[in-house]
Amino acid sequence: MIAIKTQDCSMHLVSVLNARYQFASFCQFMACTTVVIFSSGSLAIEKADIIFTSNKTITMVGEKIARPLSIAVNGERIVWIGSPEEGKNILGRHIKLGDKAILPGFIDAHGHASYLAFTSQFVNVASPPVGAVEGIKDLKAVLKKSLADKKLQPGEWLIGFGYDDSLLKEQRHPTREDLDEISREIPVYLIHVSGHLGVANSKALSITKISAASPNPPGGKIRRYLSSSEPNGVVEETAAYPLQKMAMASVKNPIDGYEKAIQVYARHGITTAQDGAVSGPSLALLKMAAKKGHLKIDIIAYIIGQGTPISKIRSLNFGQYENRVKLGGIKLILDGSPQGKTAYLSEPYLKPPSGEAQSYRGYPIISQTAVNDNILAFSEAK
Repeated sequence: MIAIKTQDCSMHLVSVLNARYQFASFCQFMACTTVVIFSSGSLAIEKADIIFTSNKTITMVGEKIARPLSIAVNGERIVWIGSPEEGKNILGRHIKLGDKAILPGFIDAHGHASYLAFTSQFVNVASPPVGAVEGIKDLKAVLKKSLADKKLQPGEWLIGFGYDDSLLKEQRHPTREDLDEISREIPVYLIHVSGHLGVANSKALSITKISAASPNPPGGKIRRYLSSSEPNGVVEETAAYPLQKMAMASVKNPIDGYEKAIQVYARHGITTAQDGAVSGPSLALLKMAAKKGHLKIDIIAYIIGQGTPISKIRSLNFGQYENRVKLGGIKLILDGSPQGKTAYLSEPYLKPPSGEAQSYRGYPIISQTAVNDNILAFSEAK
């Protein structure tokens, strides 16, 4: 498969299309045909950087019969489309695709490239088809094996990512007791698939000073045992921040994670990825990875508004690519996750989390006044 990245997704283009291409794996599900998302008249050219020729092309103008097609590319632009007979006369590098597929490059509308760079280095505790955890018993087995394999040193953490309480047989979150069975000496923390919640063992709670005396922080909750103030290990939103920070700090070679993360995007035909909610430190890591040449696709990053000083906002260069990275804007996180049942809804959840009333509909993690103040400050800063 060849993925073509277009900067204009309209199917009514009449001349030149902005494009960027990359090679990816053979696309079996497209039935070995070529897919083109545009229609354009031929342009008279003599030379191009690359000329792709396919035996079969399916356009989106209603044609039922696949036909041969040639596409000429100069730099980042598709400059000509026509028949193979005409295309063979164009000077340049010719690539014959045969019956393989050529597809438009996908633009990731909501993603977290930096988060993937980190979480891909954690223990996979996801349910099928992403992982093998179908219940709490499976979860414990995966963690025990990982703990034995890693041979962690004192002070190191065991971090897992991707568990989903709604996919577990027990239909519940793991608890601190479940994770205490893995270890009472090694801090263990699992990040929910949504990224908005997590669960910690007693050692991890102790290190981050989360106890029965800890109040719920603004915009977050420490889940507790019924009829008790003792934490059950599950933390939501801002209450999870101290544990998330420790989890990310446990990654020894974060730069290496970017190369692996970008490969995931690329092999699925994504040519522009989003990095939503980067912090100052993660933005610095992203730029370092880009400078080292680890980014084979473009990334548009959005810096977190909460906690980012206005002076920092003023110093940033928005809207310009540098080594494939562009700052697209500022992101304010208003509430949580529908998966984790922390998103702030207009109506109550059908099945509220354990311990919550039937009227529970989530909660905001930032007040409307703070939202207004932030937006005004950011708009004046830029």
